[in-house]
Amino acid sequence: MFDILKRLFSNNGLSHRRKIIAVDCETTGLDARLGHRIVSLALVEADSDLAAAGGSYLVFNPERKCDPKAERAHGLNGWYLKHQPLIGAHLTDIAEQIEGALLVGHNLPFDLSFLCAEFEAAGVEIPRYDACCTMALAEGRFGKRLSLESALRAFDANLDLFRQDGIHNAFDDACMTLALYALLTRNGEVRLRKFAAQPDNERPAPDVTGPEDMSRKAMIERGRAISPQDAFDAYHHYNSGQIAAKALGVSRTALMKKVGEYNLAEGEKKLAAYRKAKAERGRNSSY
Repeated sequence: MFDILKRLFSNNGLSHRRKIIAVDCETTGLDARLGHRIVSLALVEADSDLAAAGGSYLVFNPERKCDPKAERAHGLNGWYLKHQPLIGAHLTDIAEQIEGALLVGHNLPFDLSFLCAEFEAAGVEIPRYDACCTMALAEGRFGKRLSLESALRAFDANLDLFRQDGIHNAFDDACMTLALYALLTRNGEVRLRKFAAQPDNERPAPDVTGPEDMSRKAMIERGRAISPQDAFDAYHHYNSGQIAAKALGVSRTALMKKVGEYNLAEGEKKLAAYRKAKAERGRNSSY
């Protein structure tokens, strides 16, 4: 995969005569080689003036948990993502959209590593394209590596409408990247505006099931069925026993009982490990 990236980056792709697409993706973690996946992808096409003129904004079920730091960055929680489409159903369309284009991204090798990993895992042929990294362009201009926001602020761009609550949005980031690319290559004016964009393929996550929606018998049976690990994960994911119980469709009492079972089991594991280590030290000191 990374040999392919090296080959693609051999052309800096600064021609304005072809289709230009700003790309950004949010992921479950930082490294595709560790099995992390894309959770949202924006491909924003530019017009002849390098202004946003269309494209696609998609969200996916990554079929794995997000790292806590990644989830805090993009704000897409597990409950929402598990109800979204799989990326495999969209890869052929994504490849067709990318084919022959100049892809522009900020720290573009990161985005391309994930895209290539998804193409290869699904057996979809990787499309041909040129690539241009605005982080590299900005470093050449300012003499140091800058984040997307810092590079735009170097041009006095007003980012008040973006990064609200510190959340990264793939569509916003792609639009911001396109604006930065225009500034770096054409020395134009800062043209940034907020788009009210929702993912094109978004499926609404069902409302959390509340205890009032289930019979007491159903809640008891469900409470017995959930595993201590699931209860513990939900409790820490939502940081609330009441909300976690609703998410799992159990009573709060049943949830906390399972969380207690998990903590007890983990405590017993730690105690056993401590006793084993102590016994090993005792045997070693007797020699």
